[in-house]
Amino acid sequence: MPDFRAEASSMGSRDPVPGSDIDAPKSGALNVRLLLIVVAVAFAVKFVVFGLSIGTSMNLSLPNAENWQDFSLAYMPAAYAFRSGFLPYNDFFYPYPPLFLYGLTSFSYLPLPSWSGAIPLVAADALTVIPLYLIARNFSGERNALLAAVLFILAPTNLYYVDYLWLNPPITTLFLMVSLYLLIEKHYDLSALTLAVSIGFKQTALLALPVLLLVVLKGDRGRTGASRYLLITGLACLLMSLPYLFVSPGAYLASIFRVPTELWAAPSGPKIWKECYRFFFVGFVRNLFGSAALTFAAILASAASSRALLLAASFAIWLLNEANSL
Repeated sequence: MPDFRAEASSMGSRDPVPGSDIDAPKSGALNVRLLLIVVAVAFAVKFVVFGLSIGTSMNLSLPNAENWQDFSLAYMPAAYAFRSGFLPYNDFFYPYPPLFLYGLTSFSYLPLPSWSGAIPLVAADALTVIPLYLIARNFSGERNALLAAVLFILAPTNLYYVDYLWLNPPITTLFLMVSLYLLIEKHYDLSALTLAVSIGFKQTALLALPVLLLVVLKGDRGRTGASRYLLITGLACLLMSLPYLFVSPGAYLASIFRVPTELWAAPSGPKIWKECYRFFFVGFVRNLFGSAALTFAAILASAASSRALLLAASFAIWLLNEANSL
């Protein structure tokens, strides 16, 4: 008589069918070849749109989308003013932290037309697919990570506002996503530093700080880890704010937080907080429907367990393009 218990035991210990664990979170070694293909496709798609922008001189307009010209009317003039020896925040108005200005100015020295300054923006948008893929794979496996990457690559907000109009969220988004991935992998100090770099390119990333602090607080590091995370982020942001924070602190803080300079000259707590609130939690809410929101929506889509949720999340990503123009 056959021993069914032995047979059942042997069935339970059989090797899995190749490919059967593709949807398991972090299933086996990273498929580097697949990731490289995804990155190559991202660069191809986004630089095709970049070339289209150069060829059409940014004259292509979409329904319900604003044709912002910040790159030529704000970013590059600031870079040329900085190259000429003028001090940002003090000699000319500059509404972002200094890292973006440094990067833009560096590329403006290339023996190329002014559009060369947009190369790091489009490249950062393409590279964001790497931390996005790794985060999605961490939660829901290789196949859904691939889906999240495709959704991100084809996200219309990024294709139009970043790759065609060359707006400035992608570098901030790239470092924010890297910070999130490092946090998930429990590299807390590196996550804090990367978050600070993200803030150094655009202050929008400050909105992520309370969320990431809460993750650290609820993790294995507790209050000590959260305090260390905040300290590292704060010190890095302080260093990146030099020398402007000491040369012209009122002008610098007014530019970063969009609070009128006179309020910093004669501090009035309630008024300052009201202006900060209006800027960050009213003025920047719309920006949350840009690159960062699309990225997180793509992660949510990758983590969905049913086709209905995937379809709903995917549809939401496309709707964000409309919400961004409200």
